[in-house]
Amino acid sequence: MGWILPKLHVFSATGKPRSRAFLSRAGSHAQTLHERFFCHLQLPHLQLDELRTRLRSYKQVLWLWLAIDPLTKLLHVLYLGPRTQNMAQRVIHSLRQLLAAFLSPALHQ
Repeated sequence: MGWILPKLHVFSATGKPRSRAFLSRAGSHAQTLHERFFCHLQLPHLQLDELRTRLRSYKQVLWLWLAIDPLTKLLHVLYLGPRTQNMAQRVIHSLRQLLAAFLSPALHQ
């Protein structure tokens, strides 16, 4: 799972702004949790989607890139960023890396 963080402001329950460092640390912890518990899953179907969104700005359009299991609703790959070929390749490579853990070494080529 990867994040490209745009300039955004996130507020805690107390109303104080959260820093980009806080968001990066939270994302790092979420990545570790994801890698630890999202293993040995049966993935008969995956749905790849891209959703257009704006974050507190009418000028900057961002895209949410997803690889989701339609049965369990688990998000296996999630990226937030521009709609570019580079981002599409990141999603596919992340998905390939995720699926490689379930395949025999002969199929990794």
